[in-house]
Amino acid sequence: MSTTSSGAATIWEWAENWLQTEHPDWRVHVTPVTTAYASMNVARPAGPRSLIERVTEDVDLTNEAFRYMHVRTGQIAGVDDCVLWRIGFTGELSYELHVPAGYGLHVWETLLDHGADLGIGAFGVEAQRILRLEKGHFIVGQDTDGLTRGFSAGLDWAIKLDKNDFVGKPELAWQAADGSGPRLVGLQPVDLVGGARRGQPDRGGQPHRRADHLQPDVAHPAPVDLPGPGRGPAGRARHRGDRARCRAGA
Repeated sequence: MSTTSSGAATIWEWAENWLQTEHPDWRVHVTPVTTAYASMNVARPAGPRSLIERVTEDVDLTNEAFRYMHVRTGQIAGVDDCVLWRIGFTGELSYELHVPAGYGLHVWETLLDHGADLGIGAFGVEAQRILRLEKGHFIVGQDTDGLTRGFSAGLDWAIKLDKNDFVGKPELAWQAADGSGPRLVGLQPVDLVGGARRGQPDRGGQPHRRADHLQPDVAHPAPVDLPGPGRGPAGRARHRGDRARCRAGA
């Protein structure tokens, strides 16, 4: 099972609660391994594939062999049992590398050394957060909460209501039947007057801003909102909030 790193402990507790209270008869054991790995992301414009090819063995990195949202295991910088994900927050070609924790610094320094001619450099969490907001990549538990249902988060593709049963199925079936609930969308301010910040809970169909970050290169924030009822795709509607008018993103 793969979860966000920050949510791994919560998911483990949730799984253990189900095993111990609902299904104590199951012969299932859950072992958290998040802290056993050091993780890093290699993204454009530093030329990630060419860099990864220089330090990786036993993994075919071509588009045909290693598609988006797929995972492979192999050797990185001479370290065995490394996990490579073709996934990332930036909206560009990128790879997440998960290596045995004891070799984290070695792999990091190897990447910097082999990527020097590509102009490689470290980028921080703030830059990553801005890029993921620009691409509409939300973080469960940060841009969503316990009241956010799957269809509201745009996860229609992952919801299979034809399964016999799963946790939360009745609520999702109700939402699918009546099309109710807000829809998470990205917004782009068109005439920013002041700063934007996270809003208050939805009242009277008004949007509820879930997250935003200032984009230094274009001098405006990239907010993510829950803009009222309906499961349909976002249109070109604008709204006023926190002294900024916004345009719904595609």
